[in-house]
Formats: sequence, structure tokens, C-alpha cells
Amino acid sequence: MEQEVSRSIFARVREVPADPIFGLNDLFRLDPRKDRINLTYGVCLEEDGSAPKIFTAVKKAEELLLKTEKTKTYLPILGDEEYIRQTGKFVLGPYWKEEIVVGAQTVGGTAALRILSDFLKNEISSEAALSNYTWPNHPQIFDRVGIKREAYPYWVDGKFDFDRFYRYLSKLSRKTIVQLQPTSHNPTGVDLTLEEWREVALLCDRNGLIPFFDSAYQGLGQGIEKDVAPIRLFLENGLECLIAHSYSKSMAVYAERVGALFVCMRDAKDRERISSNIASLIRTQYSNPPKHSASVAKLLLTHPDLNELWKKELEEMRLRIVTMRHTLAQKLGKRLHVDFSYIDKGCGLFSLLHLSKSQIIALREKHAVYITEQGRINLAALNPTNIEAVVDALCSVWQGSKAL
Repeated sequence: MEQEVSRSIFARVREVPADPIFGLNDLFRLDPRKDRINLTYGVCLEEDGSAPKIFTAVKKAEELLLKTEKTKTYLPILGDEEYIRQTGKFVLGPYWKEEIVVGAQTVGGTAALRILSDFLKNEISSEAALSNYTWPNHPQIFDRVGIKREAYPYWVDGKFDFDRFYRYLSKLSRKTIVQLQPTSHNPTGVDLTLEEWREVALLCDRNGLIPFFDSAYQGLGQGIEKDVAPIRLFLENGLECLIAHSYSKSMAVYAERVGALFVCMRDAKDRERISSNIASLIRTQYSNPPKHSASVAKLLLTHPDLNELWKKELEEMRLRIVTMRHTLAQKLGKRLHVDFSYIDKGCGLFSLLHLSKSQIIALREKHAVYITEQGRINLAALNPTNIEAVVDALCSVWQGSKAL
């Protein structure tokens, strides 16, 4: 009998695997155990483990907007000009110069990464190098736009090996895009020193590499200014670079999707051509960005009282993460008699644990502790009420392990 042919136009649509992080969060939500602990999501939870509260500074900004906002008309394709200007100053500091920087408001940091990746692929380069390990969405974005990628060694045998990292970068072809994270490296939490960054900047300049920064955690690593010092160091040395920026974590406005992109160039004559390319890409992807999120961020950046309050709340969050890093490293070290100082010395939301796939599954299935398949743990989801349970679970799966 002749095989029946499906009449559906969707019959051959392939199924795409769940996102590595959001897929785990779906599993977490379906888990009926009341004592389950979610350490996968890159959000700064409250001390009782509840979802992040809205910053008081954000609430006050929204109250002010409610009283003063007069229209909901479209923003320009590149976004709110004052928001772009203030974000440029926040990230680039003294190197914000409108005549040699193209800036755009974006739908979170992810849209900034995607727009810039599209721009690079279409106009400049189709080869990139990403750190091993990195945020799972980095390789997915490059793959989607058709950029050929390779992984440079970053986390080797449980530590950052600068010499190996530097040697690998020195062998890359000219015009290779090098994805870099200026602070709070995701997922390791281990960053370069400023002197190491200086060496990388000189190497990129000498070998014609293209620095592409993903700045997602400004203010949550070592502080607002120190967290973008590597970017400013590159600009100080006259390098051209691209930057994707996000306020999701630093303003705790995850759902508002507020970000920005910047293309920093040497020659002002290139600006209009770059700007036209960026505008065209935005127009065909989401037309123009949302107004509310930029208006809130703009107030936090410019209103003196709100700016002071926001920075205070941001610093409190940063210090709580520092405390959880120290506490986890101390408790694990005492229980397992192993040096976990790399956790303590790291910065930002994440650290990478030396766990096998079977141990990660055991954490989830036996102990209701969810971490990513990389072994990434979100320190900002730890708190005094759950840390003992997390330590117990980790010690249980690690007992007798040769990985330690």
C-alpha cells in the first residue's frame, strides 16, 4: 500500500532541543518537591529565595514616569537618544565620544549580541573565538548568523590559565572576532587581571583581532567602574571594538529587556555607514525598541536622588553575593578538606563546579538541587536558609570523587 503522504506543511519541521537554562527551569517548575533549590537561573534572588523584588529606585522612577510621561509614540529605530548617551557614559566613561561611537538601545543584552553578530557576519568577518566555557547562548547566536566559531582555552583543569589562553589567541587569523567578558565571567566567575587585559589589548591591536565585549554584570563584580575597566583599557590603547550591554542584572529589570550596543571606531568617517547598517538590522528584527524600560534606566542614570539610591541597592546586592561566595567556599572546604579558594576569589553571579554529568543528575534527582549541565552555580540564588542543604547535596555527590 502506498504510504500516506502528510498534508501538513509542518510535517518535516524539526524539533529543536530545549534551551540549556530555560529548559532546566521548566523542569524545576514541574518538580513537586517543596524543598527544591534552583541555582540555574542568572537572577539575583532575595535572601529568602523568592523572586527578585523590584528595586526601590526602579519603583520611584516608575512613579515619576506615571506623573510626567505624555506619550507612548514610537522611539527612533536606534532608540532613546538620551538613554544611549547616558549608557555610553556609564560604560565607556571618558571614551564616550559621539563622533566615533555608534550606540543603539536594544531589547536586552541578547538583542545587542545578535544585532552586532549579524553586522559582523554581513560586513566584516565570519570567524569567531569564544571562551571554553561560556554562556550557552553565545555559541547559539553565532551559529544562527552563520559565523564559524572555535573555542579558546579559558578554564583548564579547574583554573584560568592565562599563558595557554594568550598563546591560543596569538595564533588566531586576522579579523577573527574574539568574544570577551570584561567582568564576572559566565560561567566561571574568574576574570583576567588588569595587566593581563593590557596584554590582550596589545595582542588584538598587533594581530588585527576584533574585540567583542559582552558586558552583562556591570556593578556586580568588583564595582561599577572596575567592571568596565577592561573595555576602557582597550579604548585607551586606541582599539576599535564592539560592546553588548545589559541592565537586566544591575537594575534587576529582567523582564523589561533593556540593553544597548556600541561600536567604537577610530575614524569618524566610518560612523554613518556603520550606523545605517545597525539601523537596518534593528528595523528588520524588531523595528524599534520599547520605551518604558529605557525611560526607567535613564532616570536611574540621570536623576541625582534615584541614581544614589540605585547605586546603594546595587552595591548591597554585590556584597551579598560576595558573602555567599565566601560562605560556600568555607563550608565546602571544611567538609571536604579541599581548597575552594577559586570560588571565594571569583566575582559576580557564577562559579563553575567540578562535577560530572552523573553527579549533576544526582543533585537534581536525589537532592532537588538544580544546576546547569556545565556545572555552573548561581551564587546569587544562595542564602542563609538554603546553603546548608546545597552544601550537604554537593558533599554527598562529591564523596570519594577523584575529580576533587
